[in-house]
Amino acid sequence: MESVGARQTPVAIVGMENYQEFREVILEGQRSSMDIEKIEEEILRAAQMLVKDNKDIGAIVLECTDMPPYADKIQKLTGLPVFDLTTLTAMVYSVVTQSPYTGIMPGI
Repeated sequence: MESVGARQTPVAIVGMENYQEFREVILEGQRSSMDIEKIEEEILRAAQMLVKDNKDIGAIVLECTDMPPYADKIQKLTGLPVFDLTTLTAMVYSVVTQSPYTGIMPGI
């Protein structure tokens, strides 16, 4: 991290192991069916707690691949940018599939 200037970047982490539905279905695989509304509620509660406990937070990174479907609601709730595997994939795709610029270029 130091090589990209992030050595002094504070990091706050909230785990989902204390949220029953998420833990039982996603972390432990105790059952194959899940209550989507309950999972959403738990994820939003965790995001709210993260922001409440870390007033200087500037963005949220969703590490779990099961969380991107809730990114928009997390962003609406917290007002923060939300990064996840979906946004990373879109960013990588956009930089490896550049197209010629077709807009108006002033002075040309």
